[in-house]
Amino acid sequence: MANNESKIIIPKGNISDRIIEDIMYKITIGDLKPGDKLPTEMEFCEELGVSRNVVREAMKVLVFQGLVEIRRGEGTFIVDKYTKKLVNPIIYGIILTRHNMHDLLEMNISMLREILLLSSDRVSGNELEELQHLYDALQAEVYSPDKNIDQMTILSTDFYKALVRITKNESLIQVYDAILDILTAARRQGFEYVVRVNFRSEWMNNYQLILNYLKGDLLDLSEISNLIFKRWDECLA
Repeated sequence: MANNESKIIIPKGNISDRIIEDIMYKITIGDLKPGDKLPTEMEFCEELGVSRNVVREAMKVLVFQGLVEIRRGEGTFIVDKYTKKLVNPIIYGIILTRHNMHDLLEMNISMLREILLLSSDRVSGNELEELQHLYDALQAEVYSPDKNIDQMTILSTDFYKALVRITKNESLIQVYDAILDILTAARRQGFEYVVRVNFRSEWMNNYQLILNYLKGDLLDLSEISNLIFKRWDECLA
Protein backbone atom coordinates (compact mmCIF):
# COMPACT_ATOMS: atom_id res chain seq x y z
CA MET A 1 0.00 0.00 0.00
CA ALA A 2 1.44 3.36 -0.96
CA ASN A 3 2.25 6.00 1.66
CA ASN A 4 0.17 8.99 0.58
CA GLU A 5 2.25 12.17 0.62
CA SER A 6 -0.75 14.42 0.19
CA LYS A 7 -2.04 17.84 1.01
CA ILE A 8 -4.63 17.92 3.77
CA ILE A 9 -8.10 18.21 2.27
CA ILE A 10 -10.73 19.77 4.53
CA PRO A 11 -14.33 18.79 3.73
CA LYS A 12 -17.45 20.57 4.91
CA GLY A 13 -18.52 20.22 8.53
CA ASN A 14 -16.71 21.27 11.71
CA ILE A 15 -13.56 22.51 10.02
CA SER A 16 -11.38 22.65 13.13
CA ASP A 17 -12.28 19.01 13.91
CA ARG A 18 -11.34 18.02 10.36
CA ILE A 19 -7.96 19.74 10.75
CA ILE A 20 -7.34 17.84 13.99
CA GLU A 21 -8.34 14.49 12.44
CA ASP A 22 -6.19 15.05 9.36
CA ILE A 23 -3.15 16.10 11.37
CA MET A 24 -3.57 12.90 13.43
CA TYR A 25 -3.87 10.94 10.18
CA LYS A 26 -0.72 12.50 8.70
CA ILE A 27 1.16 11.55 11.89
CA THR A 28 -0.26 8.03 11.69
CA ILE A 29 0.89 7.45 8.10
CA GLY A 30 4.26 9.08 8.72
CA ASP A 31 3.85 12.31 6.75
CA LEU A 32 4.35 14.06 10.10
CA LYS A 33 6.64 12.54 12.72
CA PRO A 34 7.18 13.06 16.46
CA GLY A 35 9.32 16.15 16.90
CA ASP A 36 8.36 17.68 13.54
CA LYS A 37 7.59 21.38 13.42
CA LEU A 38 4.10 22.27 12.19
CA PRO A 39 3.45 25.05 9.68
CA THR A 40 2.72 28.51 11.06
CA GLU A 41 -0.86 29.72 11.43
CA MET A 42 -0.54 31.74 8.26
CA GLU A 43 0.91 28.80 6.33
CA PHE A 44 -1.98 26.60 7.50
CA CYS A 45 -4.46 29.29 6.41
CA GLU A 46 -2.93 29.54 2.96
CA GLU A 47 -2.67 25.76 2.48
CA LEU A 48 -6.18 24.93 3.73
CA GLY A 49 -8.05 28.06 2.72
CA VAL A 50 -9.41 28.63 6.22
CA SER A 51 -9.34 31.52 8.71
CA ARG A 52 -6.74 31.99 11.45
CA ASN A 53 -9.45 31.54 14.09
CA VAL A 54 -10.18 28.03 12.76
CA VAL A 55 -6.49 27.09 12.82
CA ARG A 56 -6.07 28.53 16.33
CA GLU A 57 -9.07 26.55 17.59
CA ALA A 58 -7.62 23.32 16.19
CA MET A 59 -4.17 24.03 17.67
CA LYS A 60 -5.66 24.82 21.10
CA VAL A 61 -7.39 21.43 21.12
CA LEU A 62 -4.23 19.60 20.04
CA VAL A 63 -2.20 21.40 22.72
CA PHE A 64 -4.82 20.60 25.36
CA GLN A 65 -4.81 16.94 24.30
CA GLY A 66 -1.03 16.87 24.59
CA LEU A 67 -0.33 15.92 20.98
CA VAL A 68 1.47 19.16 20.08
CA GLU A 69 3.45 21.66 22.10
CA ILE A 70 4.24 25.32 21.59
CA ARG A 71 7.87 26.28 22.12
CA ARG A 72 8.22 29.98 22.65
CA GLY A 73 10.28 31.59 19.93
CA GLU A 74 10.48 28.34 17.94
CA GLY A 75 6.96 27.36 16.87
CA THR A 76 4.53 24.46 17.29
CA PHE A 77 5.82 20.87 17.30
CA ILE A 78 4.47 17.33 17.41
CA VAL A 79 5.41 15.95 20.84
CA ASP A 80 8.22 13.42 20.65
CA LYS A 81 7.67 11.64 23.97
CA TYR A 82 4.94 10.66 26.39
CA THR A 83 3.84 13.39 28.76
CA LYS A 84 1.34 13.65 31.60
CA LYS A 85 -0.63 16.09 29.44
CA LEU A 86 -1.78 13.33 27.07
CA VAL A 87 -5.56 13.22 27.50
CA ASN A 88 -5.89 9.74 25.97
CA PRO A 89 -2.59 7.84 26.28
CA ILE A 90 -4.01 4.91 24.29
CA ILE A 91 -4.72 7.03 21.22
CA TYR A 92 -1.52 9.01 21.29
CA GLY A 93 0.63 6.07 22.29
CA ILE A 94 -0.49 4.41 19.06
CA ILE A 95 -0.16 7.57 16.98
CA LEU A 96 3.34 8.40 18.18
CA THR A 97 4.70 4.89 17.72
CA ARG A 98 6.65 4.38 14.51
CA HIS A 99 4.53 2.28 12.16
CA ASN A 100 2.53 2.61 8.96
CA MET A 101 -1.15 2.49 8.02
CA HIS A 102 -0.80 -1.12 6.91
CA ASP A 103 0.21 -2.04 10.48
CA LEU A 104 -2.77 -0.18 11.91
CA LEU A 105 -5.16 -1.88 9.51
CA GLU A 106 -3.77 -5.29 10.47
CA MET A 107 -4.28 -4.46 14.14
CA ASN A 108 -7.79 -3.18 13.44
CA ILE A 109 -8.77 -6.33 11.55
CA SER A 110 -7.22 -8.62 14.18
CA MET A 111 -9.24 -6.89 16.87
CA LEU A 112 -12.36 -7.05 14.70
CA ARG A 113 -11.96 -10.82 14.44
CA GLU A 114 -11.84 -11.16 18.23
CA ILE A 115 -14.76 -8.76 18.63
CA LEU A 116 -16.89 -10.87 16.31
CA LEU A 117 -15.99 -14.05 18.20
CA LEU A 118 -17.09 -12.54 21.51
CA SER A 119 -20.11 -10.74 20.08
CA SER A 120 -21.54 -13.82 18.38
CA ASP A 121 -22.10 -15.41 21.80
CA ARG A 122 -23.33 -12.27 23.56
CA VAL A 123 -25.43 -10.35 21.03
CA SER A 124 -29.05 -9.64 21.92
CA GLY A 125 -32.01 -9.07 19.64
CA ASN A 126 -32.03 -5.35 20.45
CA GLU A 127 -28.34 -5.04 19.66
CA LEU A 128 -28.82 -6.77 16.31
CA GLU A 129 -31.66 -4.36 15.56
CA GLU A 130 -29.41 -1.41 16.37
CA LEU A 131 -26.70 -2.70 14.02
CA GLN A 132 -29.25 -3.36 11.30
CA HIS A 133 -30.63 0.17 11.70
CA LEU A 134 -27.12 1.65 11.39
CA TYR A 135 -26.41 -0.55 8.36
CA ASP A 136 -29.64 0.57 6.66
CA ALA A 137 -28.87 4.24 7.37
CA LEU A 138 -25.32 3.86 6.04
CA GLN A 139 -26.46 2.06 2.91
CA ALA A 140 -29.01 4.79 2.19
CA GLU A 141 -26.29 7.42 2.61
CA VAL A 142 -23.75 5.56 0.45
CA TYR A 143 -26.24 5.29 -2.42
CA SER A 144 -27.63 8.80 -1.96
CA PRO A 145 -26.88 11.30 -4.75
CA ASP A 146 -25.89 13.84 -2.04
CA LYS A 147 -22.57 12.01 -1.44
CA ASN A 148 -22.25 13.23 2.17
CA ILE A 149 -18.87 11.72 3.07
CA ASP A 150 -18.93 13.10 6.61
CA GLN A 151 -22.27 11.43 7.34
CA MET A 152 -21.03 8.13 5.90
CA THR A 153 -17.98 8.34 8.14
CA ILE A 154 -20.07 9.03 11.24
CA LEU A 155 -22.50 6.17 10.54
CA SER A 156 -19.67 3.74 9.85
CA THR A 157 -17.92 4.66 13.08
CA ASP A 158 -21.21 4.35 14.99
CA PHE A 159 -21.71 0.87 13.50
CA TYR A 160 -18.33 -0.40 14.70
CA LYS A 161 -18.68 1.26 18.11
CA ALA A 162 -22.06 -0.40 18.53
CA LEU A 163 -20.47 -3.69 17.48
CA VAL A 164 -17.69 -3.58 20.08
CA ARG A 165 -20.17 -2.65 22.83
CA ILE A 166 -21.82 -6.04 22.28
CA THR A 167 -18.71 -7.72 23.74
CA LYS A 168 -19.46 -6.19 27.17
CA ASN A 169 -15.67 -6.08 27.62
CA GLU A 170 -14.82 -2.57 28.84
CA SER A 171 -11.08 -2.88 28.20
CA LEU A 172 -11.66 -4.00 24.61
CA ILE A 173 -14.26 -1.26 24.10
CA GLN A 174 -11.83 1.43 25.26
CA VAL A 175 -8.97 0.26 23.07
CA TYR A 176 -11.09 -0.34 19.96
CA ASP A 177 -12.84 3.01 20.32
CA ALA A 178 -9.36 4.59 20.35
CA ILE A 179 -8.45 2.74 17.14
CA LEU A 180 -11.67 3.91 15.50
CA ASP A 181 -10.94 7.52 16.47
CA ILE A 182 -7.41 7.29 15.05
CA LEU A 183 -8.78 5.91 11.77
CA THR A 184 -11.46 8.60 11.33
CA ALA A 185 -9.61 10.41 8.54
CA ALA A 186 -8.68 7.09 6.90
CA ARG A 187 -12.33 6.02 7.03
CA ARG A 188 -13.33 9.27 5.34
CA GLN A 189 -10.69 8.69 2.67
CA GLY A 190 -12.10 5.21 2.18
CA PHE A 191 -15.59 6.53 1.54
CA GLU A 192 -14.23 9.12 -0.90
CA TYR A 193 -12.70 6.23 -2.85
CA VAL A 194 -15.91 4.19 -2.60
CA VAL A 195 -17.96 7.00 -4.11
CA ARG A 196 -15.35 7.99 -6.71
CA VAL A 197 -14.88 4.52 -8.24
CA ASN A 198 -18.35 3.17 -7.41
CA PHE A 199 -17.05 0.57 -4.95
CA ARG A 200 -20.33 0.77 -3.04
CA SER A 201 -21.64 -2.79 -3.20
CA GLU A 202 -18.26 -4.29 -2.24
CA TRP A 203 -17.86 -1.84 0.65
CA MET A 204 -21.37 -2.38 2.02
CA ASN A 205 -20.78 -6.12 1.80
CA ASN A 206 -18.24 -5.69 4.65
CA TYR A 207 -21.05 -4.63 6.96
CA GLN A 208 -23.46 -7.25 5.63
CA LEU A 209 -20.94 -10.03 6.32
CA ILE A 210 -20.63 -8.84 9.92
CA LEU A 211 -24.40 -8.78 10.35
CA ASN A 212 -24.81 -12.22 8.78
CA TYR A 213 -22.13 -13.67 11.05
CA LEU A 214 -23.84 -12.29 14.16
CA LYS A 215 -27.18 -13.65 12.93
CA GLY A 216 -25.69 -17.14 12.96
CA ASP A 217 -24.74 -17.72 9.33
CA LEU A 218 -21.99 -20.32 9.04
CA LEU A 219 -19.30 -18.03 7.66
CA ASP A 220 -15.54 -18.46 7.97
CA LEU A 221 -14.32 -15.69 10.27
CA SER A 222 -10.82 -15.66 8.77
CA GLU A 223 -12.25 -15.22 5.28
CA ILE A 224 -14.48 -12.36 6.48
CA SER A 225 -11.61 -10.51 8.15
CA ASN A 226 -9.22 -11.09 5.24
CA LEU A 227 -11.77 -9.79 2.74
CA ILE A 228 -12.48 -6.68 4.82
CA PHE A 229 -8.74 -6.04 5.18
CA LYS A 230 -8.21 -6.42 1.42
CA ARG A 231 -10.97 -3.90 0.66
CA TRP A 232 -9.62 -1.42 3.21
CA ASP A 233 -6.15 -1.79 1.76
CA GLU A 234 -7.45 -1.11 -1.74
CA CYS A 235 -9.29 2.03 -0.66
CA LEU A 236 -6.22 3.50 1.02
CA ALA A 237 -3.67 2.43 -1.61
